[in-house]
Amino acid sequence: MHFFDRNCSPKALNLLNVFLGRLDEKRTVSTDINHRVSKTIVNIPYDILALEDLTSIRVQSQKRKA
Repeated sequence: MHFFDRNCSPKALNLLNVFLGRLDEKRTVSTDINHRVSKTIVNIPYDILALEDLTSIRVQSQKRKA
């Protein structure tokens, strides 16, 4: 942040701080949701837990011509 302190106007610096604050709030919320989901999965009363790699299943939608 020291770079921005010296080279930005006070208004731009304020906008940057607001943006970073919102980004941190989103990160906190998503971390909390991931933690709750993982706790729920772990507490399921089964002995075996199967995980699957879902990174390559995204299908790109094609734009239709109007």
